[in-house]
Amino acid sequence: KQWYQRRVRAALGVDENNSLTFDNKYFSVTVHLVFSDHIPVEEISETVEAFVFLVEEPVGAVGEVLNCVDQKFSAFLEEVDPEVKLLVLNASESKFEAEFLEWCVERGFEFIKYVVPEEEEEEADNYGLMGQAEGVERIRAALECHMWPYRTMKGGKSENIDSKNEDF
Repeated sequence: KQWYQRRVRAALGVDENNSLTFDNKYFSVTVHLVFSDHIPVEEISETVEAFVFLVEEPVGAVGEVLNCVDQKFSAFLEEVDPEVKLLVLNASESKFEAEFLEWCVERGFEFIKYVVPEEEEEEADNYGLMGQAEGVERIRAALECHMWPYRTMKGGKSENIDSKNEDF
């Protein structure tokens, strides 16, 4: 479990403080990430904007893995209702994809398949046949497209999602 998490963190560019910085042509923001299999709802529920669930290739029944996810995180997700919800599957075989995809659709998650390359392998092309981002590039794009609170708009303007701005 930790191996997959470390590889995804490294591929995304997460720093030693569990921060990820996005700097695009519209805004820049640094977001703090929590990597855990237990979510202390009372401590962080108001600040959760995204939830990324990393799943290694299941050894047993996929249903058992997804039921465990439902039991551990459903109350948290209902309370917080993050705007970005991703399930990232590390599975080299496609036999599991249909079950994970169905679960994702039912719960409003985006399904992303990201097979971590072996140590000596180079990162594969992260774009599909239609030129759409896949794997770690899709994870990063989904997170970067979110309008994070406290982002700094290019041109020096800081925004807070709670502020009322009448200008369009």
